[in-house]
Amino acid sequence: MFLKVLALQTEIAWEDKQENFLRIQKQLHSFMDEDLVLLPETFATGFTMNPKKMEEFPMQETETFLQNLSSQTGALVGGGWIEKNTNGNPFNTLSFFSPNEIICRYRKIH
Repeated sequence: MFLKVLALQTEIAWEDKQENFLRIQKQLHSFMDEDLVLLPETFATGFTMNPKKMEEFPMQETETFLQNLSSQTGALVGGGWIEKNTNGNPFNTLSFFSPNEIICRYRKIH
């Protein structure tokens, strides 16, 4: 048995989450039998110099997109995003979802 992994790179629409979600869905349309799909760090926004503008709490737009993508494909899906930190600068967070639940949420520490 083999594990099919897709590391997806896409051209980022700067600070435009909805456009980036659409681009990823279009690319994934031809890859529907992967076991693991990996999206880039800050795939939804790009590396913005204004992270407070793009930050969000868990299970808002970006994590909901990851969860839905996992449900649609049946694959484990992981991607990085900008998580709101109520105590300071936003977190650079990586989240992984299975079709039914969040598996982990990792905050980069440097």
